[in-house]
Amino acid sequence: MSTGHGNHWECLQKPVEEAIQHFIPATIDKGELGQTIQREGLWFDRDQPSTETVVPIVMANKAFGTMALLVSDSIESRSALYSAYPFAVKGGKQRLRLTEIRDWGNEIEAVMVGENEAGIEIAFFDTKYFLNRDRYQVGETYDFRIAGVIYKAR
Repeated sequence: MSTGHGNHWECLQKPVEEAIQHFIPATIDKGELGQTIQREGLWFDRDQPSTETVVPIVMANKAFGTMALLVSDSIESRSALYSAYPFAVKGGKQRLRLTEIRDWGNEIEAVMVGENEAGIEIAFFDTKYFLNRDRYQVGETYDFRIAGVIYKAR
């Protein structure tokens, strides 16, 4: 199940539409290439799996960043914007025992659920799931850097 990042962009600019129109093109134009990875999956709503390259492009300052994930389309001989989202650059270290991986069904995004040493459950979007997903095992313990960005408060 793909959830989407629409309202997450509000932490950078409102309304959402303006944030998306500004930050995604700026990230693609001015960002830096991150570590690419090959992923096999049912890309682009096709019935047959293919192996494609996931290319992250990151634009960040000291506090916030934006990431655009491009995915190669070997059948169409092109790359397509597959996802984009804002993120906090720095976060606190949390050692968590992974209890669940809520994969969004798009090969590259998921919400991770884990428990800390005090037994408190924490769920968070893993901004580098596309890169690390094969390493994760439910029941194992990992160190994560977790940060939150408030985009709506009452």
